[in-house]
Amino acid sequence: MSDMSERIERRRRPVKCPQCGHRPMAEILYGMPSSDSWLEQKIKEGRITIGGCCIDSNDPAWECCLCGLKVYRSTDDRLEGL
Repeated sequence: MSDMSERIERRRRPVKCPQCGHRPMAEILYGMPSSDSWLEQKIKEGRITIGGCCIDSNDPAWECCLCGLKVYRSTDDRLEGL
């Protein structure tokens, strides 16, 4: 699991995990998605992970499937290049 104590924010999905360097960072899919072969393949590839059905405006957007680091979507204009 993540050992970084600060909240990591990015405007776009990171190419690799800021903590361990693993690629790719998975997009967290919230809600109750129906299972199909496309979704199962993306989960297997580490491109999507399931975030649950309880959705909050402060939920992370991406997660590293290797170390578990969660990255939040920022709307801060100061992070425009990230």
